[in-house]
Parts: sequence; structure tokens; C-alpha cells
Amino acid sequence: MKRRHGKVWPLAAVVLWAVASATVTAVPANAAAVAAEAVTTDGSGPAAPDASAVLEAVVDNLRGGPMRGTQTFVVERPGRITEYVMEIVTDGGERGLIRIVAPPREAGQAFLMDGDDLWLYNPRLGRSLRLPPSGRSGAFLGSDVSYNDIVGRDLENDYIAAFAETEGETAEGAAAAGAPEGGAPAGGAPEGAAPEGGGPEGGAPAGGAPAGGASEGAAPEGGGPDGVIVLELTPRPGAPTPYGRVVVGVDGASLTPRWIDYYDQRGQVVKRLTLAEYLEAGQRRVPQLMVVEDRIREGYRTVVRLDDVVLDAAVPETCFTLQALERGCP
Repeated sequence: MKRRHGKVWPLAAVVLWAVASATVTAVPANAAAVAAEAVTTDGSGPAAPDASAVLEAVVDNLRGGPMRGTQTFVVERPGRITEYVMEIVTDGGERGLIRIVAPPREAGQAFLMDGDDLWLYNPRLGRSLRLPPSGRSGAFLGSDVSYNDIVGRDLENDYIAAFAETEGETAEGAAAAGAPEGGAPAGGAPEGAAPEGGGPEGGAPAGGAPAGGASEGAAPEGGGPDGVIVLELTPRPGAPTPYGRVVVGVDGASLTPRWIDYYDQRGQVVKRLTLAEYLEAGQRRVPQLMVVEDRIREGYRTVVRLDDVVLDAAVPETCFTLQALERGCP
């Protein structure tokens, strides 16, 4: 059931490379399906979709609704790789239960998230410990992933959404993040790949955000005919977030998240999520592959793969209790 690092990365590298030439538009017409009906001031027809409604659809796809599954974390650090396997149960909203099953030294640890409440069960101590709400944005198991990246709707609850002014531009730079050993070299294409619209000599441009405030990231392959929506999120007053803003690339046809860039208070990208391999279920497209990169420290990244997924799972309320945290969810 484990997926070793060498099997995960070539796919992640290709995904990161395939995104380098996606056209970005601010508000695609078919995104209006997720927004409330509105009329323009002159009465000529529907208005542009509401950014908050688009963000709600994005989070619905990101979380996938009530779900059970297995997550594999491959945590990369300079000179070492650590792998964790864990079971996850979530209601698709604010609640989730995660239990580590491997490696043996970590097995039995469990985490319960319920709104602002965050609990850790330590099997060696035989007790549950409550963590502060600010801990949700902290590193999960020392990886590049936060608790908020796994469970919850913080993007919707903690931020105000607006459409970024990026019409007609091309978002470039995802390939600049590089690839692991055995994949594409940093800033270069995977072997045999030469995507159109890349940088000089077929390579992806190495730097920076496009003009107009768009994310450094690029929208992965598979965007709709209307391109990619770029949402810019600013923190609500008093929101428990360390970030100055968040920029989200969204597929215009399906309203699935493609990449998410987190900026610090000085306007620098400090973390990037790239999402791929979507599992379709009804109106939802749930990403099964997430690559999380630390944009400050070179060589720090985490690959998260979701397997054995059961969508629309019957998840009992008892799964989100302290008893379930310590003994498991039936």
C-alpha cells in the first residue's frame, strides 16, 4: 500500500511541468453556475460570478465531502526522506480524525480536528493533549503540510475572496520549483518534455510572479476552455492566520483547485501547494496528489498521496470524539 518516493516523484515532476503555459483569465463565463443568479445594472444579463461562491466550490472539491481514505506523506529534507502512512476520516467540513499506522515508532498517534479545537493523542503517554487554535497552521508531523491543508475550510472561513486582475496573462514559474532526484532538474523540463510556451530554449521561466499580482505558480494541465481563474484571498480581521494573502489557481471549467500560494506579510511566497490526479465523483473532483513546497528553504517539500478513497462515506458522529481519538473510529 505504501508508495515509495521514487515512484511518486516522476509523476509530480511531469504535473509541475505540464502547467507552464496555461492562460489565466479573471472570471470565466461557466463559473457563473456556482454563483447566485444576478443581473447587471443595465439589466442586460447575468453579472460576473461572486468570488466567494467560486471559493466555496473550490473548497468543496478540495475537501471532497464525507470521506475515508489512506494518506501517504513523503517528507523531503536535505539528505533524508521520511515516510508516514495514516488513516483519515473527515466530514468534508471542519472535522477530521487522523491516525498514524506507519512507521512503527509513530504508529498509534492520532489527531482530532473539530473547528478551532485541535487534539493530539500520544500512545506512549496514554493521554490526549489539547493544542491551541493557532496550531492548525503549524507543521504536521514536522512536514511542510499544515493541519489546515488536510482538514477544514479555513480558506473560506478566514479569508475574503476577490478575483485577481490577471486577464490575458500567462502564469509561469511552477517548474522553477524543481523536481526530486530522478525527475526534472530544478528549472528544467522532464526528460523528453518540451511544453509549448516555456522559457528560453524550451525551459520554463525561472522566476517570479507575473505582473498584476498573479501567483508565481502555474495552472496545471487540464484547465477548461475558459482558462484558469485566479482568486486572491486576504485575511479577515482577527483571523488566526500567519499569512498576508493567499493566491489560488482554479480550473475554470470544473472549479477545482490547481495551485495555492501562501504569502507572508512582506509579500513573499513562502509556501506552494500543487494539486493533481483528481478523483471524480458526481459534481466533485477531489485531488489525490498534493505537493507542498517550502519556498524559503531549498530542498524542503512534502508529497501527499490519497489512496483507498471512499467518498460520501457513512461517517458516524462518534468518529469525532475524544474516545475515537484514543481508540479509533469504527
